[in-house]
Amino acid sequence: LVVQELEAELEAIAQGAEAREQLQKLIRHKDILSNLMNHLRTQMVRYEQGRPSALFTDESVGELQGIMRRLLRTMSDIDDQVAPLIDNEGAHLNSFWGYMLRAGHADKSHLMRQLEK
Repeated sequence: LVVQELEAELEAIAQGAEAREQLQKLIRHKDILSNLMNHLRTQMVRYEQGRPSALFTDESVGELQGIMRRLLRTMSDIDDQVAPLIDNEGAHLNSFWGYMLRAGHADKSHLMRQLEK
């Protein structure tokens, strides 16, 4: 009984490979943008506190704040693209549970850990 269900699960994982790749690409892109945003915020705080900043100067503040606003908009757009992909992941197998072998986007489920033993 379990093996039959696992066959359908493995077929569904193969069917969802393209959407999963797109999701991973978007998440990697957002991670890069998040790292850049964090660096800019750190440098901005240093500048605002009167400490030396590698990026922020009196001349560059306006331009860098505009870049930060664009980064936030882009990250929000990526979130809007990621949300439906995460919601629909595994829905073609089971609309309530998704994949049995996975817990969330990239984690293994308890069942998968038991099968690996």
